[in-house]
Formats: sequence, structure tokens, C-alpha cells
Amino acid sequence: MIFRHPVTLLLFLLLVIGTFSCGTAKKGAVAEVPKLRSADYVLRHLREQKVEAADFNARARIKYDDGDQRVSFVAQLRMKESNYIWISASFLSYEVARILIRPDSIFAINRWEKSYVAESYDNFNQSYEIPASYHQLEQLLLGNSIIDDKRPFEFQFSKDHYLISQDLSPIILSEQINPERLRTDLVEVTDQQSRYQVSASYDDFRSGIQSRDFSYFRQYIIKKDDTHLASIQLNFSDIDTEKKKAPFEIPKHYERTD
Repeated sequence: MIFRHPVTLLLFLLLVIGTFSCGTAKKGAVAEVPKLRSADYVLRHLREQKVEAADFNARARIKYDDGDQRVSFVAQLRMKESNYIWISASFLSYEVARILIRPDSIFAINRWEKSYVAESYDNFNQSYEIPASYHQLEQLLLGNSIIDDKRPFEFQFSKDHYLISQDLSPIILSEQINPERLRTDLVEVTDQQSRYQVSASYDDFRSGIQSRDFSYFRQYIIKKDDTHLASIQLNFSDIDTEKKKAPFEIPKHYERTD
């Protein structure tokens, strides 16, 4: 999984992180046998923990390693609900890329190569086999569950956690729910068509938006046919819900790339 263009890599990372990140609880030893809850009870609790914000801003330090490339950069993220997601990525305090994602389109500026990308949202997702709608990306950046309780799902208690599985063909989604705190503990997503699998684990929980727990550290493992492809670490900081500007302008002398 080698990306020749830094902007393409950044876009891919953002969509992977968005698609497969759910707000979760730190794992811990269970001292007692937990009280068993019904599926309706657990899902209702997940809905009640949903974070809602018209504006969301954060700083993130991102590390990517696929064995061939090791990339680290800092990103400023600004999101306005149902409108846009804006990212400015920097390396050694120098902005190298700026990205604007709207419900129907994606734009990106590559400062290093003086080039830009302009693509429809659906075409980019299809090119990289990442089946995430814009709405899903918004919700998951906020740490909300992606379980659709209006569609069929399986619910069971397994060992020390609840397990919710859902067939959203070609996507198979599995979430492990911590029985004590009733929050997602582990997420696994498998795309049966592309044969990609992503597992996500979360740590460093602190009070965040609306005084709800927010995972400031996230780690993702990407596989295909059980072969390790890459790992991604994401470290959030400076989270707030203030209204901020999201400037984006493509310089006239920049060249468009595919």
C-alpha cells in the first residue's frame, strides 16, 4: 500500500480513520460478573452517549507505517455539521497540504508539488474502496457508534463483553461493548468485496465534548487477506466546539492531478 502523493495518503488516512473509529472505553479487568443487559438497553445507552456538535475542532498528530513508508505529521481539523470537513496538514511547522471535504466533493492542495486534487466524494471512495458516506465520516470523527439499530443485527454476550454484529453487505461490522461502562471497546470492519479488514483500539479517555468521554489516542491496524498492511496512530489534542473559519483557495498556478 504505497502512496506516491502525500495528499492522496492524507486523504486515505482521514477516510480510514473516519470510517473505522468509534468512541470507546479503555479496557480494564472485570472484577465481578457484569449484569446482563438486553440489546435494546445497550443500544439505547449508545444513542444517549452520542455526541452532537454543530462545530468540531481538533489538533491531531498522526503516524503512519506500512513497512515501506513511515510518515508523521500534524493536522488541524475543523468540521461544520452537514457542511464541510477542513484539514490543514503540517510537517516541521510548514503546511504541506490543505483539504476540504464536502458531502459531494473532495478538494486537496499539495504545497510541495504545487498541485491540487478535485474529485467527487463517491469517486474517491470507490477508487480506494472505502465505503463511508459523508454523514458516517462526520459521526465517527465525533466518536459515535456506527451500528444502525433500524437494520437487522446480532447481539450476544461473549466472555467478558457484549458483541454486536451487523451485515451491511459487502461490509461486516463487529463491535465489542464493555459490559460495565456500556461503550464500544473494540471495532472490527471487514469488506468482503475488497477483502480489507480494519481493527481499531482506543485509549487515553478524557472528558471532551458535552462532558462525554473522548478517546484522545487511537490505533488502527489495516489488513488484507489476514496480511498486515499498515498501522496508524492518531493522537488528538486541543478539542473544542467554537465556530472557526475554514479558508480554502486553489492557487491559479497549481496543476490538477488525478
